[in-house]
Amino acid sequence: MMHDTLRNWKLYARGQAAEKAIDFVTRLNPECAIGEYPIMGGTLFAKVIEPTTMRREETVCEAHRKFIDLQVILKGEEYVDVYHTPDLTVKTPYNPETDVEFFEIPEIVDARVKLKPGNFAVFFPDDAHVPLIMTGSEPTPLKICVIKMDVDLYHGRHPDYS
Repeated sequence: MMHDTLRNWKLYARGQAAEKAIDFVTRLNPECAIGEYPIMGGTLFAKVIEPTTMRREETVCEAHRKFIDLQVILKGEEYVDVYHTPDLTVKTPYNPETDVEFFEIPEIVDARVKLKPGNFAVFFPDDAHVPLIMTGSEPTPLKICVIKMDVDLYHGRHPDYS
């Protein structure tokens, strides 16, 4: 997992694909429409969603194998708990069509990050994450941009990599 401010993104960028991803998200207007935005075909794209935060016990613990998640908050703030995937108990086995696997949420948190406008987090396949945890005493609406990057693209093993 990586967590930092958007102004430090160049410290983490790997190739043109990562630069395209961060260029997209830094130009994104917080008033943009919800939906999916192509960046590099099916290997690099963004999803803008408007979920609501919830109590930790109402959330899910998920991980992905094919895509890395780069998450940026456009409006609101949330906590995200992060765990080392191999250490977890599978709740719902991996589904390659949806690229998601769900895990039981451990009582003890490995790491917690607070996401708010101006910062980002990147979740790799070994980073199971529990998003949408409320930061206050009541649920609040969010607007989030999740950039999905093919793992092979990130590691330079994909034909679109440059």
